[in-house]
Amino acid sequence: VFIYWNMSRKAKIEAEKEENDVVPGTTTKIAKEYTTKSIFKFMQFDKIEDNMIVQDGGKRYLMVIECEGVNYDLMSQVEKTAVESGFVQFLNTLRYPIQIYTQTRTVNIGDSIQNYKSRLEVTKKELDVKQQEYNRMLQSDNYDDKQIETVRRELIRIKNLYAYGQDVVENIQKTSQNKSVLRKHYYIVVPYYAAEVGVDILDEEEKKSMIFSELYTRCQSLIQALFSCEMKCKILNSNELVELLYIAYN
Repeated sequence: VFIYWNMSRKAKIEAEKEENDVVPGTTTKIAKEYTTKSIFKFMQFDKIEDNMIVQDGGKRYLMVIECEGVNYDLMSQVEKTAVESGFVQFLNTLRYPIQIYTQTRTVNIGDSIQNYKSRLEVTKKELDVKQQEYNRMLQSDNYDDKQIETVRRELIRIKNLYAYGQDVVENIQKTSQNKSVLRKHYYIVVPYYAAEVGVDILDEEEKKSMIFSELYTRCQSLIQALFSCEMKCKILNSNELVELLYIAYN
């Protein structure tokens, strides 16, 4: 009876504490403590080293290939047949599982617009100099018609170039006003398991070296197979892997 009474009293005290934590006029309780967890428990990888993503405490390694897509719809029938044959060859080279990953990124075209504007200013200065030279030649009697015509054609070329640059900047600014400019990136994820090494006498550094060699060989064979599809591919380095994962998690 005493134990039951003591437990009931403690439960009543705890209930009174919870009621005191309720904000007046609401039913929301104020949390006193928060459980903090490391962000690395949420991420599905341990670290990045030697151009590889390490998972499961060093049991699984990943290497990523970035591929440039080809515009299949604009190809002729002969080119389409060649691409299809190359892709079949790519599939026939697979002796291990892979993952095809597509990532859509927002393109920041502010730097491109600023670059165009800088080049446009240089063209404007060149245009002003050429215009002054042409006016001076017209007012002088020291130049023949052939020389004047040559400068006039060059002046027209620079004017057209300047007008084209203005149109490019205006169109890019209009395009980016109300919508984001997106670009797709294509990747092939190639895995390798540490258990595939199969040698227990190797130390950790030797295992990592062998795993890197095997992954690199796999990736190079895939790149060569995709080259027949007119695709340009490359293996991502550690910094590029960090950027890839950062954008994926954000």
